[in-house]
Amino acid sequence: MPGVVAGTILTFVPVIGTFVVSDILGGRQVILVGNLVQRQFLDARNPPFGSAASIILLLMTLGLTLYYTRRFGLGEEIAAG
Repeated sequence: MPGVVAGTILTFVPVIGTFVVSDILGGRQVILVGNLVQRQFLDARNPPFGSAASIILLLMTLGLTLYYTRRFGLGEEIAAG
């Protein structure tokens, strides 16, 4: 089970930053969170909203990672060596 959790985390984290792939494949019609942050900084010239969206994304990712590690006991395995 720890392998499944680690695989989920290793898959989820890179998905956060895949804004370039969705631009290429979707033609800027598909909006992901990474696209939202990018567009707020580059197109809308609204850095405060882009910063807030990226902080919210960071906190959600941290929360989910902490939940997974606490739920499945991965911290105990790492500490035990």
